[in-house]
Amino acid sequence: MDAMGVIFIGGFYLFACAVKFIMDPKALPKIMEAVIKNEAIAVISAILPLLMGLILVVAFGPSYESSRADALVGIMGLFLISNGLFRLWAKKTWHSMVKKMKDRSAPHVSMWLLLAMGITLMLVGLGVVPLS
Repeated sequence: MDAMGVIFIGGFYLFACAVKFIMDPKALPKIMEAVIKNEAIAVISAILPLLMGLILVVAFGPSYESSRADALVGIMGLFLISNGLFRLWAKKTWHSMVKKMKDRSAPHVSMWLLLAMGITLMLVGLGVVPLS
């Protein structure tokens, strides 16, 4: 699979998650509360992005200078690695962040922003939006 396919799949994943959580905004805090209550699921939710990020960085990292698509996939991999490491190493901070998700006065990332990022990445992956 080339970098454009990975970008499209990443964009589709963000798009699908955003649509799900825009349609049911109370689902995300409930899901994350269940994740941090179960230690096994919490570790798996940290290891999976770490492994996916390592796969992306190892597969596309060495060729990041050859194209901007490879560099973008490398950046996506680094983001996933940092996400997994944060969940493994800063467990207390992650749990406190999840507990603050129910508080409406706390700052939140808008799911509409996630939707826009997903659509943009899908258009980049299809070649509609050029990276050059």
